[in-house]
Amino acid sequence: MVIKTAKPLDDAFIVKAIRDKLQANFRLQRLQDYYEGKHNILLRTYADSTKPNNKIIVNYCKNIADFLTAYLVGIPVEYEAPQVILDSLNYNDNAETT
Repeated sequence: MVIKTAKPLDDAFIVKAIRDKLQANFRLQRLQDYYEGKHNILLRTYADSTKPNNKIIVNYCKNIADFLTAYLVGIPVEYEAPQVILDSLNYNDNAETT
């Protein structure tokens, strides 16, 4: 974290910055746990041990994050076609919309 200020840093500001950073770390750890499939529901137990304690985890966090990462850093799709079709597509891409 970069702090740019004209006035000198006081103790209260430094304590607040440390608290904010610790809260951000807690949030990031919770999100990392969800990504890894360590959901809070897995910790749930019942006082009555005869009750079923079945749990199903569907890790959409990992699916969404992996999909977006692949989309952003993946190899772009390339199309091959005769030059006449490519010229038509380029013309349509560059045409002004009215």
